[in-house]
Amino acid sequence: MISQEIDEFIDRPIETVFSRIADISSYASWMPRTGIFIKSEPTTPGPVKRSSVYWDKGRFGTFQGSVEEFDAPRKITYFETLKWLGKPVWDARLEYSLEQKNGGTTVHHRAQGTGRGAMRLMEPMMSLISRGERRRTLTGLRKSFERES
Repeated sequence: MISQEIDEFIDRPIETVFSRIADISSYASWMPRTGIFIKSEPTTPGPVKRSSVYWDKGRFGTFQGSVEEFDAPRKITYFETLKWLGKPVWDARLEYSLEQKNGGTTVHHRAQGTGRGAMRLMEPMMSLISRGERRRTLTGLRKSFERES
């Protein structure tokens, strides 16, 4: 299993930051395209909540995911699985914990991934990829608010 953790301060209220992280269909508007992300869309109708289902298309394939934890505006956790030829090859858990601080919000982002089968051998490489992807994600989130200023 691999694990990455990163923090980012965003000069916006906690509710505003949480809403953007929970709005899966808006990811394409702020998530950088320089990494593995391409597009995400919810498949459950209505607002995102615990057990909402989505897909997350990336350069390695399309993950099928669900919202595992939803505690607005403090925490949201996504769990997703990548399948190749119908077989699960990678599981990922993406957790965002938010804390109101100094008039803004500190986002603590923790990502964990586990390779299945032969993909376990790829975990060291995936750890390096994940580290860059986590940084790009939080930087993109912060910059999306800065562009609005």
